[in-house]
Amino acid sequence: MAHGSCTLGSKRWLVTAAAAMLLVAMPFAATGQPAGVVDATVQTEPPEARRLSEEAADLERQGKYKAASLPAQQALRLREEALGPDHPQVATGLYQLSELYQQMYEFEQGEALARRALTIREKLFGQVHPAVAQSLFGLAKFHSSQSRFAEAESLHRRALSIREKALGPEHSDVGLSLNALAGLYREQGDYPEAERLIRRALAICEKALGPEHAEVAAILNHLFVVNFNQGRFGEGEVLLRRAVATSEKALGPNHPTVARYLNNLTQLFIQQGRYEEGEALLLRSIANLEKAFGAERAAVVSNLGTLGEIYLNQGRYTESEQAFQRFLLARTKAYGPEHPQVSIAQSQLASLYSVQGRFAEAETLLLQAQSIRKKVYGPQHPMVSSALNALALLQARKGNLTAAVEALSQSLDIQERFLRLNLPFGTDAQKLASVTRLQDTTDTTLSLHLQQAPRDTGALRLALTTLLRRKGRVLDALGKSLNAARARLQPEQQPLLDQLVATRSRLANLVFSDASGQSRTAAAALEVEANNLEAKLNQAGAMLQLDSPPVTIDAVQRLLPTDSALVEWVRYRPLDLKIANTNQRWQPSRYAAYVLLPDGTVQAVDLGEAAQLDKEALALRALLGKPETAPGTLKRLSRRLDARWFAPVRKLTGGARHLLVAPDGQINLLPLAALVDERGQHLIERYTFTYLGSGRDLLRLQNLDPPRSGPVLLADPAYDQPGQGLILGKPNSADSNRSGGALRSTDADFARLHVARLGGVVAEAQQLQVLLPGIRTLTGSQASERALKQVHSPALMHIATHGFFFNEGTPEASKPGQPSFVENPLLRTGLALAGFNNRDGGDGEDGVLTALEVSGLDLRGTKLAVLSACDTGVGSVRNGEGVYGLRRALVIAGAQSQLLSLWKVNDWATQKLMQRYYQELLAGVGRSEALRRSQLAALAEDRRAHPAFWAAFVPSGDWRPLGELQALKGNALKPGR
Repeated sequence: MAHGSCTLGSKRWLVTAAAAMLLVAMPFAATGQPAGVVDATVQTEPPEARRLSEEAADLERQGKYKAASLPAQQALRLREEALGPDHPQVATGLYQLSELYQQMYEFEQGEALARRALTIREKLFGQVHPAVAQSLFGLAKFHSSQSRFAEAESLHRRALSIREKALGPEHSDVGLSLNALAGLYREQGDYPEAERLIRRALAICEKALGPEHAEVAAILNHLFVVNFNQGRFGEGEVLLRRAVATSEKALGPNHPTVARYLNNLTQLFIQQGRYEEGEALLLRSIANLEKAFGAERAAVVSNLGTLGEIYLNQGRYTESEQAFQRFLLARTKAYGPEHPQVSIAQSQLASLYSVQGRFAEAETLLLQAQSIRKKVYGPQHPMVSSALNALALLQARKGNLTAAVEALSQSLDIQERFLRLNLPFGTDAQKLASVTRLQDTTDTTLSLHLQQAPRDTGALRLALTTLLRRKGRVLDALGKSLNAARARLQPEQQPLLDQLVATRSRLANLVFSDASGQSRTAAAALEVEANNLEAKLNQAGAMLQLDSPPVTIDAVQRLLPTDSALVEWVRYRPLDLKIANTNQRWQPSRYAAYVLLPDGTVQAVDLGEAAQLDKEALALRALLGKPETAPGTLKRLSRRLDARWFAPVRKLTGGARHLLVAPDGQINLLPLAALVDERGQHLIERYTFTYLGSGRDLLRLQNLDPPRSGPVLLADPAYDQPGQGLILGKPNSADSNRSGGALRSTDADFARLHVARLGGVVAEAQQLQVLLPGIRTLTGSQASERALKQVHSPALMHIATHGFFFNEGTPEASKPGQPSFVENPLLRTGLALAGFNNRDGGDGEDGVLTALEVSGLDLRGTKLAVLSACDTGVGSVRNGEGVYGLRRALVIAGAQSQLLSLWKVNDWATQKLMQRYYQELLAGVGRSEALRRSQLAALAEDRRAHPAFWAAFVPSGDWRPLGELQALKGNALKPGR
């Protein structure tokens, strides 16, 4: 019995499973009959033919395909002599022998036998019989092996349809057909559809065959390949190790299928730079294959290219070339010169020649590989992109920068198409993995411009285009998919969204109840459940995303305000093309900035190594939030960081007064307004700042949903007894110096934490009710999770309370009571609402509103979300994707602009800042400019001049005036009173 296998190619940025072959065979009984077939003529079969057929089947199960072919041939000859050429037992023998030829890579002979078997069975049984389905299945594999995907898909779909009707949807043969069909989607780069089919196949076969069956191992390995191609290495490794263990138990440790899985495991070791382990594992795999196939066939079946890649990374060029050449020769002989498998071997050998400076030989091989892939897959396949990327690196090594930029541009266009097709599906983590998988080409593009061709206009524009396409891409996709799903959900689908919200609430409640091992296990199960629901919701809204306009420099430039400049910061890894080792060629990360002006001017500047800048930024932010820090010390440090991080950028912004800044790395957590320029002024005195995830946000802000309900104010929750409401009254603080006083933050020890009512919050809520008399107000016990989750699309959402954030840590480093096992960063930050102190907010809620729960709120059309609390703008920083925290959650939920804090803010200073902010908004001032004016007013007061009192809050998203407030405008005090 043959078993399916998938092997991997060698390109780190994107390894498509088209790099190898999916081999899946039907299990058959001792007579060789397909499942579900009863043949009354079996008694007329010559006993010797039956014995030989069983012998062949036994040898096949051991992976001894060549040996098995001899008794299979003899059995077939005896059947033909005794029964005639069109007997069902002859068809069974033909199918058995064709499977063996498939495993031995003798495709022409095998396909002829498979076609003959199909003809006999269709004549005897008709068009819709399990035996016919088996032959269709077998013939489809030959088409797939030769990259004839359309023909293979047609045959697999016919076989699947027959099996579902004849055997039922839960039969193992249906699972095998689904797995094979998934392989076709995988080979063509459609990973979401491939994964959907594989998971369905896995569920069917685990139930029908048991979890330790060899076919289950094959499906697990297939799922690993899909995960690997998407960059989900951790999830994939678990699947692969299970596949290895299962197949070793079912087939024996020396079976060729086990060797194939071990080869895949080697790919993981290469990713981690574990070359010695990878070499030992691969040599064991090759030795096992040589026992089963012989040296020549082992060279085809094994991935000697992987071994050559290990040697290349170790600088063992002679051994690397020998392995690559042997692999290329074997694959060419087995598949013919025009097969994708040959193109992979060509690319691997070219990578060696390129590093050695043998440019002509390398270019010839890469052009051949590219030609093969275009012919087989079409010009837009990821495998073509891989060849183009290799060509770009080769041209860069040759110093031909124009050709390098052109090849890289074509490669990136294909990858952009890949993202547009794949990002609408899957969970947040799966989307992030897809983008992260392409990080190498992002860094290559930036490195080519900044390090090798800083004056090349083509390289400059390609680098900025890549940033606009990829920075914040996952956040953009998540927001669109969830809102699209909400917009198009049918009534019968609404429970999906309700289940997701409820599951996330249960997860959050569990996380903050205790940090025991039992909670850890339960939380993991809830994470899986939530991810599955999220993936289904994304799929419900996915097709709407495909209509998104392409992201180009010109499209973004046209949307820039006349007095503005877009600043795209980026943290990137320079590429040293002289180093062969794929893990060592990346140099220490650096920062750079790209500036786009309204007239279309694009400029860039490299800002130096990232490590020192990150260190200084974190240190300054910590001091900015402490009122006790001497103003002179702050000014000196702020000036130094400005000189290194912002002054070089300032030279490129022209006369812009409004800076649309898209940070990266630790710049996300730095209030640029607090930096000090060469004239001794805070930057807030020169510029209005608006924070963006990326310049691509400007495109999203052009087509905004209208709000569906009025503004909402949630403030002054009843932290102790949610059943007893609190009435807004006079502030309960006796502190006369209101620049001091309480902080709107929690302690990180959640097990024992109790928070107190905040006087500034009480006053803030009262003032907003005066300024906006029509605002819906939730206070006391009404300021609850349940009440907030029932709000839909408010024009404005203002929440004033305590906020919290705690860093990811280890159990050993965590404080008592801190849920350190939480991996999801959206569970490590949030707000305290009614019932927080007792962890009982009523209706099954715990009074702890995490960012994960915020992401499930319905804020479509919400023009502004203000979180007037501590640490609402911080979180886990991920390069290229911003901060995983409350801002991200609000964007996913649909809020069009946000105002959040970067440290623990003073209660009374925040109340004053918010009062002035809303006065400015009601006067028709834009959202970002309103904050600037409010901060300048604080800076002008001696007691609030310290940055700790005014610089924490940063505006992000839409900066324009908030017209929706005018209808609620009350007897607003004029700004400045």
